Amino acid sequence: MRVLRPVSLGGGGGVPEAATLGAPLAVREFRAIWLAELQSLIGDQLATVALAVLVYQRTGSPLFSALTFVAITLPALAGVFGLGALADRYPRHLVLVTCAVLQAALLAVMAVPSVPWGALLGLLVVVQLVQCPFLAAQNATVRVAVPGDLLEPAMTWRQINLSTGSLLGLVGGGLVVAAIGPRWALALDAATFAVTALVLRFGVLARPTPVRPAEHAGERQPSWSAGFRLMFGTAELRALMLFVWLTAVPFAGFALLVPFAAEVGGSPRAVGWLLAAGPLGWLLVTFALARIEAVTGRRWDRMRWLPSLVIVMMVPLIGFAVTKSTVVAAVLIGVSGACEVGTPAAQAALTRLIPDHLMGAGYSVARSGLRVTQALAAAGAGLAAQLSHTAGGTIAAIGVFGVLVAVPVAVAVRRARFAVAEVSNQ
Repeated sequence: MRVLRPVSLGGGGGVPEAATLGAPLAVREFRAIWLAELQSLIGDQLATVALAVLVYQRTGSPLFSALTFVAITLPALAGVFGLGALADRYPRHLVLVTCAVLQAALLAVMAVPSVPWGALLGLLVVVQLVQCPFLAAQNATVRVAVPGDLLEPAMTWRQINLSTGSLLGLVGGGLVVAAIGPRWALALDAATFAVTALVLRFGVLARPTPVRPAEHAGERQPSWSAGFRLMFGTAELRALMLFVWLTAVPFAGFALLVPFAAEVGGSPRAVGWLLAAGPLGWLLVTFALARIEAVTGRRWDRMRWLPSLVIVMMVPLIGFAVTKSTVVAAVLIGVSGACEVGTPAAQAALTRLIPDHLMGAGYSVARSGLRVTQALAAAGAGLAAQLSHTAGGTIAAIGVFGVLVAVPVAVAVRRARFAVAEVSNQ
């Protein structure tokens, strides 16, 4: 049964008797999804490093090595054009397990020494294509497995996965590849997906294909166009989706941190801290808020602060116009990252709003748009820095641009009255 109620955008600063951050981990299904997601994220980053090294070893070309990262990003477009909708056409448990098995098999083939580098990139594209319906089914399963009041902290744990998994995978990936070689690293990634398939097979309930409401019973099966119409045709969904997409603007600035460090004479160690500052800032604020909420028994209403946060997250980037210190730069990046503390709330509201029978198609439009926006923003930032010959000045300009773009989005978020679709725990 679906119950509609408004999400608060104003009023007091807290929500009484709210769920704690750790509460979703007590839900068996979510715990299985969370653990499977964490180890597969680490495996993905490991595979990225391994393939970049392997292709460079085979070709000696920085361009072909860089194509590894392009092969990871571009297939996200497939989520827009239909693959995500598979999670609406078939039982989501079946989609999850099948996709995990396929990814394990593809990565196992990639680990074979005789596979040429061109085929490796092609197989990587296929792995990422399979990821589209997998992630759509995963998000839809979280929605029905986790009670409505636990959805926001559940999304926070998934964001923790993304931050820590990426950091551990990229940092540890280089060490693992150096220790065992890129082929064995790919085999290890294949093993992570095999474990994921087992965890999801036995840890998540098998539910039937989502039932469409009676008023949609005569329509065709959900498609990419249905996802587009839903996400762009609904003011509330559009505002939330654009808020999530705007996180690509600081991401573009972060893409220039390596040349910025070189520009100001920073050491390689400083580069590592700069790249880690954003996720660390977010993690520190997230756990600090969780502690305060546990002590006071009141949950901070993140939805109320979304319009302000979307603007404030851009402001620290402007400081790069004057700073020549990597320490100050790391603090600025950390503050910007901390302002993304409202992102899980936006993701939870977005998940509640999308009708269950269109969850795969709608979620894929939002996620694919974010990935493509990140890629385009990073490419544009790199081109601007190349032409202007200043990484710091370009990051500051990105901050100014971000503020200008964020203002109308903040107004849209403020005006919207979000209806939350609470799905009963099945």
